Amino acid sequence: MTMEYNLGDKTSFVSVIVPVYKVEKYLDECVRSILAQTYRNIEVILVDDGSPDSCPQLCDAWVKADGRVRVVHKPNGGLSSARNAGIDVAKGDYLMFIDSDDVIKPEMVEEMLASLLRNDAEVCCSRLVPWGGNREFPCVFSEETVLSDDDALCMFLERKIETSSCTKLYRRKAVGDVRFIEGRINEDFPFLSSVFSKTQRVVYLPEGYYLYRYTPGSISTTFRESYFDCLKNVADVGRMIADNGRIRESFDICRMRAEIDAAFMVVRHGAHARFREQLKGCRGYIKSNLLRIFRNGRVGLNYKVKALLAFAPFKLPI
Repeated sequence: MTMEYNLGDKTSFVSVIVPVYKVEKYLDECVRSILAQTYRNIEVILVDDGSPDSCPQLCDAWVKADGRVRVVHKPNGGLSSARNAGIDVAKGDYLMFIDSDDVIKPEMVEEMLASLLRNDAEVCCSRLVPWGGNREFPCVFSEETVLSDDDALCMFLERKIETSSCTKLYRRKAVGDVRFIEGRINEDFPFLSSVFSKTQRVVYLPEGYYLYRYTPGSISTTFRESYFDCLKNVADVGRMIADNGRIRESFDICRMRAEIDAAFMVVRHGAHARFREQLKGCRGYIKSNLLRIFRNGRVGLNYKVKALLAFAPFKLPI
């Protein structure tokens, strides 16, 4: 039975949280795309994370230009700190995160909110569409699909649901006291794992509403020591999730991929000496689980090849 819902009532108030740091070139375009939403009952929270460029002034100008915009000025603390600050001051019963160098399509909030309410879901997921790069993100479902119980968490752990926190609309109560871990990269992974572990009903939309700007040289496209935060996050999630067979199986696949990715990145960049201890740990895990990796049909062929290449003693020519 289709639920009744009213997109115009005051309970359907959406807080859009935008961390801002050194994006003066892109900020106005981002904010314009949010304010151009067909769904108007929103607030835009710009969190100036101590940006040293003209972003603080641009944020203040947007507050004067549109009454739906609010700004939080704070010392620099990183992306997670900025998002957490936005959550803490948000007035909406629904939350959305947008990175300040990206844009969203005009119908994103309206259609995701309608889907969430129509399906009595706690989180609505959609797809990310990349700009300026050739990376494509898979679409598992071809139509609106409701995921119940452990489905969402298992699919997320196996990367069958987009792993960005920015392609989703959350009921405030689904987030609750969950916050982004500060001082690490790959902060979306433990945040979403915690949220999905508490939800009973998640809806997935195959539409690509979120336009992600692919920037060479960004944290997401380069290799540095902080990359190993991914392994710390995986370990934290492993201690947090329920110890049932289905979830644990999905988590094992998640960890296999994380360990293989980390080792492969070291070898690919010829950083064997620089990250000797980290590489030793990853290779030890891969070696101990190599048979399981090759026997598991849900670990793709690309990961099986990367697991072998991770033992190369030289920089890979790729």
